[in-house]
Amino acid sequence: MVNRARINASVGRQRITSLTPENSAAYVNSIRTAMTNITDNYQMIIDELGLQSVDVLYDALLPTFKLSQKYCPVDTQDLKDSGFLEKAASRSNPRVVIGYAKGGKPAYAAFVHELTHLYHKSPTRSKFLLAALEEDAGAIQQRIIKGYKVIMGLT
Repeated sequence: MVNRARINASVGRQRITSLTPENSAAYVNSIRTAMTNITDNYQMIIDELGLQSVDVLYDALLPTFKLSQKYCPVDTQDLKDSGFLEKAASRSNPRVVIGYAKGGKPAYAAFVHELTHLYHKSPTRSKFLLAALEEDAGAIQQRIIKGYKVIMGLT
């Protein structure tokens, strides 16, 4: 399980004792209050990003999934139809799962994917999911960055 991101901030260390002048103690307390407000605001941003991360990841991987569908060999349509891109939303562990043959159906999916010596009519191929992920890796990264910029209102 992924731990929730936390942010803390401090500037130096100041102990307040009974010997600390009243104006110094008040100043240190005001700084602590201001810093707490700042970190609380940043924490709200982190929490919001965590909640929306699954959508960002899904949107970033959707074109890759479509590319894998283009590369997926088709005989009976079962393998292609078994493709999936799913959100598994959780505040502590946002995930998106991309794959084929969930639950082991069709049973031959791994063989078709892994056996590189089998002939496939172009553009289909073995390693159809891996090829799509590798080919689209840079674009996936850019779509993730763009997704977070949109959430933060930077575009």
